Amino acid sequence: MSGLITLIVTCFVNLSLGLLVLLRNPRKRVSIVFFLDSLFISLWAVSNYITGVSSYGLLVNGIFNRSAFLFAFLAIATSLWFSALFPRQVHWSKRTVRTLLGVAVLVSVLSMTNSVAGVVDSEGGELRFSVGPLIAIYILAIAVFLGLIAKNFIDAYRKTRGHTRQQAIFLLTGFSVPIVFGLVSN
Repeated sequence: MSGLITLIVTCFVNLSLGLLVLLRNPRKRVSIVFFLDSLFISLWAVSNYITGVSSYGLLVNGIFNRSAFLFAFLAIATSLWFSALFPRQVHWSKRTVRTLLGVAVLVSVLSMTNSVAGVVDSEGGELRFSVGPLIAIYILAIAVFLGLIAKNFIDAYRKTRGHTRQQAIFLLTGFSVPIVFGLVSN
């Protein structure tokens, strides 16, 4: 029960923050991307929670397991997009943008299959999770995207001064701590 309460509070705070930013500047791309990121993080948390509750049944557990992989990756992809917009805009070549977008689409599609997410089954009433044979592609894409996020925030710190530099430090810390915690605990 405490896990469910933690989930509800976390999602409420996360979505409220995303919505607050969006409502403040609804036409700015950075506000939209920040809201999408908070939405995907919340959807990942809900999917991850439902995946581990055996009373929903294996079909539901399997669907939400694949959804958890998808939303986790979409959260990281939108975090990368956000880091390219704020606190300072990163100017990527069209080729880089197309490559990153292609990887994001490919990994998003793969994450919804058993080839990445694996299978959820039950033995003796306990849920068992496997991972698919293409999990290495998923992990590699996440590592590259996380590396690019860190690079964008570090570059913003190095190339700016004053308030923008402080924002870069807060963002690097704010993204690093939960990502490391999520990777270790998930």
